[in-house]
Formats: sequence, structure tokens, C-alpha cells
Amino acid sequence: MHLTPTVIIYSTEEVFSCSVFLNIVPGVPFYRSGAPEGDSITAVVYFSGCATGYASLRMSKEIADVVTRDFLFGEDFEITTEVIQDTARELTNILAGRVKSYIDPPGGNLHLSLPELNQGHNFLPASLPD
Repeated sequence: MHLTPTVIIYSTEEVFSCSVFLNIVPGVPFYRSGAPEGDSITAVVYFSGCATGYASLRMSKEIADVVTRDFLFGEDFEITTEVIQDTARELTNILAGRVKSYIDPPGGNLHLSLPELNQGHNFLPASLPD
């Protein structure tokens, strides 16, 4: 199967509804403006093998906190920066794995990197590869 926007949207909706128990609604696609983003967190997983590219998930710090609490079943404990970062990496890894299942259904021909993390107030999404 070829990767289409529908596959990406469906995979993202599925990951968020099953892993974070949030129903998300597709919005306007993100286009790089070259301007620094606000304080946010972005996790990236790269594909190699029968296809190349990457899956990324970008969230504001406020949304990342909500998503982390939901991902961890709302446990009442301190949500540290490290826990938020781990959650962003894990959700991106789950998303990349879901997309991989569409691109390479039998498996073995598409490989995923370990999730990488970018965080900060002056992060430029333009620094991600095209």
C-alpha cells in the first residue's frame, strides 16, 4: 500500500484514540513557515529500507502535559519534563509503527529508528528534513 494523507490521518486518529483516549479531528496541514515555534516538543522517528522518510509528532507543552496524563491513565503523580519527553517519543514510535504496517504489511522491509526529540522555544520545524 502507498502512503497517502488518509493513511497518516487514520493512523494518527487511531493512535490517539487507543493510546491516549482522545478523539482528535484532522485540521489544516502543518506547513513550515521558517519562523521559530513556541515552546513545544517534537519527536521524530525515521524510516529506512523499502521507503524513506520520517514520522513526527509536535505538541505544545500544554498539550503534551494533557496527553502524558491521559497516556499514563491520569495517575496522580508529578509529570516531569522527562516523563513528557518519554511519552512524546513513545507516541511517535507507536505512530511510526502503525504507518509502517500500511507501507510494509509483511514486515522486514522497512526499518524504524529510535525516536529523537527536539524541544524548546526556538525550535525551527524547518530543521527537519524534507
